[in-house]
Amino acid sequence: MMKKIFVSAGLVLSMLASAAQFTFAEKGKASYGIVLPDKPEGFEQRAADDLKTYLGRMSGADFKIVPESKAAGDKLIYVGKTAFAAKHNIASDKLSPEEWVIRPEGNNLILAGGYPIGSFYAVWQVLNKLGCYSLTWDQDAVPKYDKLTVELKPEQKKPAFNGRLIWDGFPGVIFRAKADPSVLKAYKLYKLRNGINGRQRRDDALWMFSAHNISHIPQFHSFSHYVSPKLFEKHPEYFAMNAQGKRYKPKSFSLEGCICMSNPEVVRVTLDSLRKMIQKDRAALPKDQWPTVYDISTLDNSPNLCLCPECKKIMDEEGCQTGLLLRYINQVASEIRKEYPEIIIRTFGYSASATPPTKTLPADNVLIQLTDKFTESDPFRPLSHPINARRLDYFHKWRKAAKRLSVWDYWNLAGSGTYFNPPRPSTVLNAVQSDLKFFRSLNVTDLFMECSRCPYAPQSFIDLTYFIGAQLMMDPDRDQEKLTDIYFKYYYGPAAADMRKVFETIKAGMMKQKNRQTTAVVSHWSYLTPETMCKMYLTLKKASEKLPKKSVYRARVDAERIVFVWYALSKRESYRKAFKAHGINVDDFVAETRTLVKAYIRRFPCRSPQWHDKFFEEQFKVISLNLPRPEKFKDVPAENFRMIAYPNFRPVGHLGSSKVDDPDSITGKALKSAHKDPIYHGVNKRLPGKHRFYTTQFSWGNHKAPGAVRLTLKEVPQDEKYHWYRIPGKLELRSLSYFWGQGWAIQANTSHLYTLTDGNPLDNTWDEIWFSAKFTGPAYVKGSTKENAIWVDMAVLVRGREK
Repeated sequence: MMKKIFVSAGLVLSMLASAAQFTFAEKGKASYGIVLPDKPEGFEQRAADDLKTYLGRMSGADFKIVPESKAAGDKLIYVGKTAFAAKHNIASDKLSPEEWVIRPEGNNLILAGGYPIGSFYAVWQVLNKLGCYSLTWDQDAVPKYDKLTVELKPEQKKPAFNGRLIWDGFPGVIFRAKADPSVLKAYKLYKLRNGINGRQRRDDALWMFSAHNISHIPQFHSFSHYVSPKLFEKHPEYFAMNAQGKRYKPKSFSLEGCICMSNPEVVRVTLDSLRKMIQKDRAALPKDQWPTVYDISTLDNSPNLCLCPECKKIMDEEGCQTGLLLRYINQVASEIRKEYPEIIIRTFGYSASATPPTKTLPADNVLIQLTDKFTESDPFRPLSHPINARRLDYFHKWRKAAKRLSVWDYWNLAGSGTYFNPPRPSTVLNAVQSDLKFFRSLNVTDLFMECSRCPYAPQSFIDLTYFIGAQLMMDPDRDQEKLTDIYFKYYYGPAAADMRKVFETIKAGMMKQKNRQTTAVVSHWSYLTPETMCKMYLTLKKASEKLPKKSVYRARVDAERIVFVWYALSKRESYRKAFKAHGINVDDFVAETRTLVKAYIRRFPCRSPQWHDKFFEEQFKVISLNLPRPEKFKDVPAENFRMIAYPNFRPVGHLGSSKVDDPDSITGKALKSAHKDPIYHGVNKRLPGKHRFYTTQFSWGNHKAPGAVRLTLKEVPQDEKYHWYRIPGKLELRSLSYFWGQGWAIQANTSHLYTLTDGNPLDNTWDEIWFSAKFTGPAYVKGSTKENAIWVDMAVLVRGREK
């Protein structure tokens, strides 16, 4: 006991020591050597190698690495679990795995930490203090010094959050492109150097920890790992009952389904599966890599838990669905704790279980993963902003209910193009630092930030977002402005000042937006006036032209221009006049977009860029295709005619809709809604669910705003051919609008039809609203042998025509 007190006191006294100045090199000559333990462990060798490499790059000096048994003299940097560190009361075995220690000792420097990665983080803390960073997988910030000097204070710290992962989707991007292996290797090192400690699909991360060291894939939406859907045939009672009183099997392993949580057998099966998983992990992995967190969570897109009588009884007692989930989870957690007291069970506090509980609370070994609901929260403004008040309340209530919290947050998603469509200039960097400080104040332990990059049209300054985000997850108090300065200087080189100007214009403009902008639904950004769009486009264009054609900086500047030309095309009539004043025809942006995108897709060495080329062309059809105009509207002037067709429609797989070839349509394709369940078909038949939608009901209107026009067909033609249908009334489009039918099975985002004006509502008012559809199958046409389906190939807006 006295020895422990002595060691702790010695450590505290050393940490209170004053700062020391170190000159590591001068005029290209190293003044220090690097010392490693004779038998390096964990990331100690990588730490020493990085220290040697980056000190050398900054100074031009050659730093030698020697084992401790051969180290002599002073002016040495001791990296890792060395005898020298132990002699100075640094007990690495008592430090947590990610904890680091920086300690000046005379002319020597100790960079130590917990096993296996603390010493690596200590090295990078020192490199960061010298202005050296890994900005992206292909760009470092490495300042040059004639005299490489730094002042260092004693420091013992660990990251602000245990788990830190930004889901950027890049491993999937490079996998599909068949990138050179060097790209993935560089990407993994970039993540390691920025403190990311989780993995994504197709990414075996170099280091995983805490709630990101989960062995099963997927690591979330995981009920099926414990109660396999294969059991449904023999044991349907293990699975959820729907509102119609029918047990149903999950649609897929991680999607649309649930288990019956009031069934004691389900608890038993879950525990059996969990025990086998733990035993398998411990047999396959060394002890220091054993997972301590296991996820047991609801499947994706499952708004309800089990609705059987017993489960509903529990929900009624609890006052929410969350209580049912927690009764089940707590039983599992309580039993497993008897055998494995270190194990934590993670589950979701969102969707069906979003309501904070008031009766049954999470057990002490249960980790609740909250989500900043992407259909409601505005990620472009901080959670502390009044527009996000409801989301702030959600987090505060859960803080009172649960001992352990983690967060799944959403930034500006892209990925498949569903939400980032059309691509547009935007950034979340007005909110990231404030939100991370807020999560820290709630004692959140683990963070998962979903922000997949668009593989063909990157979100504005997206790599800056990843870099800033990673740095602030390590320490939310870091200087974001300083980090931003460093990034622009090294990532854009001579174009840094111009690029910073564009970036600041975007940031400032977004904060002036009056309405909420969610990741899922983004309306027009009001700051993107014709004048501002022209100004930023010209700034980017001129910045590019100043740089050599094969310059990497020019390629990066050009990549930022993609969202500007694409967005201008999506609203070309709004922007045409402003660009024309500068001698630019917005129609020429079609070719310019293709050129820029093709170059961006090929920014890294790869063997199969065609996969992304094809995906890009599918998304770009909405903008680039010159579809034929229907004969019915051939005489309407262009300014009084707007049309959407198959490129604009969005299929909804779980509702049975998809885009298909259709020779009956003049466009060649259509959206086909053909759910296999007959409950979704018939003329004027109410659909399942709470919204009172009908099968043959069609509407066009604005998001969460009055003024929608609607038509419900009480009968349909019996020839199974396309016909035009007029929806009664006039429609004033706003910046975020949709066409939809048959519930949400048929849908199209029509926001691109909105025209930027001086506020005159007539500029966006349409007198005639039409859609083209055909109906097939016996649910619609008596005696038909075809598949039950509703097909929609076009919808049209017209004005200024005499009735």
